[in-house]
Amino acid sequence: MQERIIRKGNDVHWHICTLDFKSIPETERKELEEYFDEMEMPYHFADGDILIDGSIEWITIDEIMTHFYDGWAVFTPF
Repeated sequence: MQERIIRKGNDVHWHICTLDFKSIPETERKELEEYFDEMEMPYHFADGDILIDGSIEWITIDEIMTHFYDGWAVFTPF
């Protein structure tokens, strides 16, 4: 099973990365983009990474990401 880290960076946005702090694969970014559009989740891209608006509470991030990653990845807040 894949592992992801979701953390709030110094720029106050939520960052999603691999366990070794690398960018997630392009196909996963595209799937997340489509999912976030469907969920009307505010996000943007910076340096090829997808960032979630930092004003969103962790509990909301947890619910949405649990649904997205269900069965193929686990994520950990950092």
